Amino acid sequence: EKAAAVLASCIDHCLATAADSRGVYGIIPDVRVGASDFCREMQRRDFIAERLDLGPSANADNVAVVGFENCTKEDALQEGSCTLIRWRRRTQALAVVDDGCHLIQHFDRALADAELVV
Repeated sequence: EKAAAVLASCIDHCLATAADSRGVYGIIPDVRVGASDFCREMQRRDFIAERLDLGPSANADNVAVVGFENCTKEDALQEGSCTLIRWRRRTQALAVVDDGCHLIQHFDRALADAELVV
């Protein structure tokens, strides 16, 4: 959980003077300890989250992965599903809906479900 605060602090610092409204992108495994803590910390720092669809790249075939990464798909990809998120400062994304609360619930639920299996 400490890493969540450190990562949020780094993002906040790197974007402190940036006028770039594109923000920062990140992929978070759905079953990741600290994912919801990270989302809470980003909200606290006045960032909004926009959940993005990974689209067809999420199901890249082995040929594409070997061509780009020189390894098998299984070696390149983490097992399990992931969520792609764009983080932007609230002031730079006025018309965008904040998915932060939904993501916190999503990550908490996914982690709780995984813990039940163990």
